[in-house]
Amino acid sequence: MRIELDCITPPIWRRFSVPSNIELDQLHLIVQAVMGWGDQHAHQWVSVHHSTDNGPDRYIAREVIERDGYQEDEFGEDEVRFDEAVTAVGEYVRYEYNARTRWSHTLVLEQIVEDQSISEPSCLDGARACPPEDSGGPIGYREFLNGQASNGLFDPERFVPAESDAAVTIAVALHKSPPVGSSLFEKFLRRLSVHSAPNYLPQLPNRSFVADTTTTSR
Repeated sequence: MRIELDCITPPIWRRFSVPSNIELDQLHLIVQAVMGWGDQHAHQWVSVHHSTDNGPDRYIAREVIERDGYQEDEFGEDEVRFDEAVTAVGEYVRYEYNARTRWSHTLVLEQIVEDQSISEPSCLDGARACPPEDSGGPIGYREFLNGQASNGLFDPERFVPAESDAAVTIAVALHKSPPVGSSLFEKFLRRLSVHSAPNYLPQLPNRSFVADTTTTSR
C-alpha cells in the first residue's frame, strides 16, 4: 500500500506492506511508525467506500468510544480489518491525525500479493521527511519550512528506508510483547520518531531484544 500526506507538495509518501487481515488499530501503529509521527494526538479513519445516511463510516480508537460512546457512523478500529475497509486494488481510506492541525493522509491499496504470505509489516520505499509533530498542519508546515531555510536544522528531503523500517519493527514488537506495567524505556520507544533519532533507530537490535528489554522494566 501507499500512503501520502495530503495537501503537501512535493509529496511526502511511503510504500509499505502489511498482512491483509491486520486490524485498523494495529495499522494505525504502523502508519505512525512508517511516516515518522510520534502518536501524540487523536486519530481516526474515514472510509470513502462505505457510508450510512449520516455520512462516510469512521473507524475510531477504543478509548474514544469508551469515553464518548458511538455515533451512528462510527465503528471501533479494533473491530475492522484492513481487508474489510479496503477490498480491491485502487480503493483507499483516509487517515486523519491531530484534528486541530488536520493532518490528512490518503492510504491506497496498490497490490494484493497472493503467492506469498506477508507475516510482518515492512517499509519498502518513500520520499521526503515527515513534518515535525506540531508544525501546524499543511499551512503551518509551509511557514515552518520558510523559517527553517537558513538554519538547516530540519531537512525536509531526508528519507532513509532503513530508519522507517526500524521504526515499524519497534511498533510491531511493542504491540506483540507489551511491557509489564509502565516503563520509561517503553514510553521512549513509542515516542521515538525517524527524524528525532535518525542514527539510533537502524542500530536497534531485533524484536526479541526490544520485547525482552521492555518486559524487564518495572
